[in-house]
Parts: sequence; C-alpha cells; structure tokens
Amino acid sequence: AMYAGKDVIIEKPIATNIRDAKEVLKVRERTGKIATVDYMMRFNPICICLAEYTHENIFGMLRRVNVENYAQDETLPIQHWFWNKKVSGGILIEHAVHFIDLVNYFSDQQYKTVQGISHKRKTGQEDQVFANVLYENGLIASHYHSFSRPRFFERTSIRLNYDLAEFDIEGWIPLKGYFRALANKEIHTAIKHLPNVNIKKETKLNKKLTRSVRSGGIKYNVDKMIEGRFEIKEDKQHVYAVCVRALLTDFLAKKKNPNHKLRVSLEDGISSLTIASLASKGTL
Repeated sequence: AMYAGKDVIIEKPIATNIRDAKEVLKVRERTGKIATVDYMMRFNPICICLAEYTHENIFGMLRRVNVENYAQDETLPIQHWFWNKKVSGGILIEHAVHFIDLVNYFSDQQYKTVQGISHKRKTGQEDQVFANVLYENGLIASHYHSFSRPRFFERTSIRLNYDLAEFDIEGWIPLKGYFRALANKEIHTAIKHLPNVNIKKETKLNKKLTRSVRSGGIKYNVDKMIEGRFEIKEDKQHVYAVCVRALLTDFLAKKKNPNHKLRVSLEDGISSLTIASLASKGTL
C-alpha cells in the first residue's frame, strides 16, 4: 500500500515476526508515507492519565505492572486460525502486544530482560502464556493471558504500583478502577484529572510520618492518604469507538502537519512485538 502511494494504519501487531516488521519500517523510509499501528488503547482517557502521571513522576517511580487477561475459547475451535502460530503468531503476538505496548506507553523505558513460559493442551493449542519483562529503570511487568475458560469468566485487570500509589483498572478497554495514594497538594490536584473521580476517603497523616516516607530509597513529602474510584460512564463499544476515532484524528494531524508526532509510531509497534517474540521463545 505504501509503494502504491498510500498512508497506512496497520492492525496490531505490526507483523507476526521481527523480520517482516523491519521490512515495513524500511518501506516507510523508502516511500516517506505515514504509517501507524492500531494501538487504540493509548487514546483511552484512563490510560492517558496514567501515562502522564508516570512521565511527570507525580507518584514517584512506577515499579510494577501486573496484567491478567482471562478470555473465552468457546468460539475458537481447534481449526480456528487463532491457534495456528504461523498465521496469528500465538497469543503473545496476536493479543498480548496490546498490553505490552500499554506498559511501554506508561513507562517510556526500554526493556532489559524478557522471560516467557506457556502451556499447551494435548491438542497442541497454546492456551496460556506468561511473560515477565524487566525494564532499564527497574520496572517489572508481568503479563498473563489465557484463552481457556467460559465466557462467564472473561475479565481483564491491570495493577500499577508506584512509590506513592496503587491503581487497579478493569476491562480490556479500561472503563473503571480504584486507587490508593499517599498524597500532597500536587498529587491531590493531579488525581482529579481521572475520569469522574470520586475520592471516598481522606486520612491525614501525623507529622512524624510526613517527614519520613521513603520508597525505593527516595524521600517524599506527603500529608494524607486518599482512596477512591474513577470510571468512564459510557459503555465499552462507545469508548472503543472514541479511541479509534482519536487515533484517526492523530493520524490526520500528521498528514496536515509533517512535524506532528504520532502517538503510536512504527517503532512502538516493533518494540512491543520484540518483547512478545522474545517471551514466545522462552527465557532469554
């Protein structure tokens, strides 16, 4: 399509192997066309807030991210292309790259070490996968994905642990969540940027504690503990549409202004695919 003079939006993943992904990158360089990957979760209002919190160090360092995704296999018979790794790349490449990219978006750190394990049914279907990723500044992210349970149990949860806060968000398209944080005035103001936030509890800390809060060897000044919830009130399909529309708007902004920086680059697509590929191969 790029050789034919078209700008392109590529459905995730950018490719099912690194060789093909690098070829896509070369074609973009040769043709000068605009190309992005459909990582629409980067445009979710909750995810945007969490990325900004991390990049601005509002809650201190992001130390840990845990992703758990339970999906159904009732509509995936053994003949389905999903199970054929030569076609889909497998669960980590076809599906988990969404969440690997989300962690990359939150942190902006480069990975150092990737470990992966998986389980296969007797039929040869790889239905459970797990990946651990250590990043350069000490962030450790874990990704568990299974396609092995009834639709009744489908759920996705993501937990982020910062020096001064914990966030638990729910939904494959994140729609709501819960937080606990040690707060000061700056943090209290920042937390209000979450969608429809409701601070349910505020507890003032004693003065001795406010002078001695340390995490990861770093000293922080805080004066209260806050807890609460946040949510996007529209349904999943509406939020999905809003995110895709925002990605398209970002893409069009690049067409109008070549200096505009895309929120999702091909390099982002290659980074998440690389981590997924390494995890698919086992411990490296």
